[in-house]
Amino acid sequence: IPDDELVAVVLAEYHTRISKHYYSIIKSSLNALARSLSSRPAFKSQIELFVPKIVLTPSLDIMQNAIDSVVSEILSTVLRSTWLSGTDRENMNKAIAEDQELQRDITLLKNLTHDVDVDENLHVFLSYEKFWRADLHAEYRQFVKTSKNIDAFSQKVAELHAAEESIRNIGSVRDVAVTQVNTTPVKYSISAIIRTWKYKYAAQLHIKAKKDLDELVEDREKIRERLTISIENLLSLSETLDLLSELSDLENTIDDKYLPVETTYQQLMNFEVQLPRVEVDLVKSLREEWNLLMDLAAGVRQTLMIEQKLQYEQELTKQVQAFTVEVIQLRTSFEGQGPCVNNISPEEAMSRLKKFWETYTLFDEKRTTLQAVQKMYGIPLTSYSDLKKTGDELHLLQTLYDLYQRYINFDVKFKATLWQDINLLETTLEVEDLYKCFQTLDTRVLEYEASTTLVTSINQYLALLPVLVKLNSEQIRNRHWLEVMRVTGSNFQLEASQMKLCHLLDCNLLTYTEDIEEIVVCASKEQELESRLRSIEEEWTEQVLQFSPFKNRGLLTLDQKQTLGLLELLEDSQASLVSMLTSKHIDPLKDEASTWAAKLLGISEVIEQWLAVQKHWKHLEAVFSLPTTKNALPHEAKRFATIDRSWSKLMKKSSEMKNVIQCCYGGD
Repeated sequence: IPDDELVAVVLAEYHTRISKHYYSIIKSSLNALARSLSSRPAFKSQIELFVPKIVLTPSLDIMQNAIDSVVSEILSTVLRSTWLSGTDRENMNKAIAEDQELQRDITLLKNLTHDVDVDENLHVFLSYEKFWRADLHAEYRQFVKTSKNIDAFSQKVAELHAAEESIRNIGSVRDVAVTQVNTTPVKYSISAIIRTWKYKYAAQLHIKAKKDLDELVEDREKIRERLTISIENLLSLSETLDLLSELSDLENTIDDKYLPVETTYQQLMNFEVQLPRVEVDLVKSLREEWNLLMDLAAGVRQTLMIEQKLQYEQELTKQVQAFTVEVIQLRTSFEGQGPCVNNISPEEAMSRLKKFWETYTLFDEKRTTLQAVQKMYGIPLTSYSDLKKTGDELHLLQTLYDLYQRYINFDVKFKATLWQDINLLETTLEVEDLYKCFQTLDTRVLEYEASTTLVTSINQYLALLPVLVKLNSEQIRNRHWLEVMRVTGSNFQLEASQMKLCHLLDCNLLTYTEDIEEIVVCASKEQELESRLRSIEEEWTEQVLQFSPFKNRGLLTLDQKQTLGLLELLEDSQASLVSMLTSKHIDPLKDEASTWAAKLLGISEVIEQWLAVQKHWKHLEAVFSLPTTKNALPHEAKRFATIDRSWSKLMKKSSEMKNVIQCCYGGD
């Protein structure tokens, strides 16, 4: 073989081996990449909260694009190899396309993330989405508004704390397909949101717990202060002994007060709520401070009940004796100068009642103090019968004068009321209620003079109000009020803005009940007469005449039927007026009734004459309308023609006017 041919054969063999080796490198590289990515994550990513979504950063699409780029880069080296001829490239691409094993690796690499469900991996965090999707501010406001119980806030904070703990327990790293996912960012974000609301609800819980703690500490310090004050008299001794008794009872129930506060503060610390160190120390020292307080109380009890007992018993005996004398003096003063003394005004009685009430209150407080000390030292209680009797009578007098004061307030208001503004129905109900209240008083109050005065005053109103109701009728006019003044011998203004009920009460109306009754009856009769007179006036003011046509000459005659009907009405109205004028109550209306009687009489006479003249005119008109009559009696026919023209003119004017009064009374 020539040298040139040998070189060519060697080169061809070398080229073939190199190509096969290169192809093997491409295939092994893709296979190694596929096996590597299938067995363990090659990327690192993290789950983050971007409200309102939870996202994977970087996304699976970005990772798949990176893998696709690597695969493409490996395959594209065939095109970039300059030592391969065009035919070699085509053969190699063909070999790649036909290599099933190689294509399987390529397909695997290009679909590594396609079947991965990201939401399935994010689901554990999506279960908390209410914390950023719901309106937690509105929910908080509603909760604070409706939940007044501290247990509700405690339960709410516990729920939020449990949610925060559950977030913490979620793994921080998890493998998802080709990536290793870090969950720390999303856990931190969600935990921060939950923690914020936990602290917000816990703040309300803390406020309530702090308030209760402050009250406990304040009460404890007040007790300590009361135990340490010096005892200067029996009052302070009694108060201290009462306090010691209260502390003995309180010691059995102290857990009911302290335990809720201690529990709440322990919960707040368990919930990782930051609390002031001072408060924590106060809670921890509650029991210790209470024990110290009990030790102090025991020392005070030892001093008062044993060491100084004799001293205080001697002082007690001295003060009981002095107080007994003071009680007797108070009773004597009450009987001689108290509110139940006769012949004093209600105002003076109420002033004395107030004064003795104040004195009695002081005495009763001192009695309570003395008996409390006697009870503490086991001494028989001293009774103060005069003080009890005085107190009982003061209670009775108080109920009486409370009602008396109601009556006085009513009386003042009633008298100051304008007559035009009075509501007698409400007033009657108010007075009846006063009377009912009086009837419910203890019968022992009837012994007091004020009781008789009060019931007499109420009964006077009960008797007076029916009289006022009658005078409040619309039929009462100024003339009737003038008559009331004449009868009662009084004088008052009748202007609406001046006339008050005090003016009527000054008239002593009950003394003139019969006269008032007569005035009211008279007013009623007068109103009845006035109503009848107004009915007649209205009827005849609007009454009209009716006219009938005569031949073809127009309305020249009164309608016979309607006119006769008017005469009958006139007769009835005149009879009614005559009846009214004979009434003894007609005086205020006499002139007006007489005027109408004269007016209707005149109208009746005019209509009767009118009908008579109309009858003659119709007869003469029938006669002189004949030509033969005119020729036979020319002079008389001429005279009738003049009369006929006057009649026609009169009837035309009357038919236009029509009104009975205008046509028949006071005219031409």
